Amino acid sequence: MFGAEGFLLNRCAGEAVFEKAVNMINGFKNYFISHKETVYDNPSPGNRQGGITTLEDKSCGCVQKGGTAPTPKIASNSRLAEKKKGWIDFDAGPVADGESVEDAAGRLLQLVIQVAGGQKTRTEELGFREISIFKEGITL
Repeated sequence: MFGAEGFLLNRCAGEAVFEKAVNMINGFKNYFISHKETVYDNPSPGNRQGGITTLEDKSCGCVQKGGTAPTPKIASNSRLAEKKKGWIDFDAGPVADGESVEDAAGRLLQLVIQVAGGQKTRTEELGFREISIFKEGITL
């Protein structure tokens, strides 16, 4: 989100969410600085090959993909869920069509319980098991 903080922070649902977001962003900045890394450096080689030349470019895309809703709202839609069936495990789109947030939260909780109990996610079914674990130093 480095370089796009203003876009993100302007969408916070209230002062408490704003403060949490500021602390999160500053925490990551301090993490980079503590490892003598440049916060606003170019993105990874793959991103550069794709035409992203600065971290700000990448950040603006990241924040835009989050939607325009206030920060705590899940940003998804049924059209995307239908188009990417092999990737998407939870469709929050019905909320936009009238489903209550409480009902959607119940559906999400049931999915989390099922996955915690061993049900594979869609990407796991396809053989993908990517995860990023923080380690000492910067990972791009």
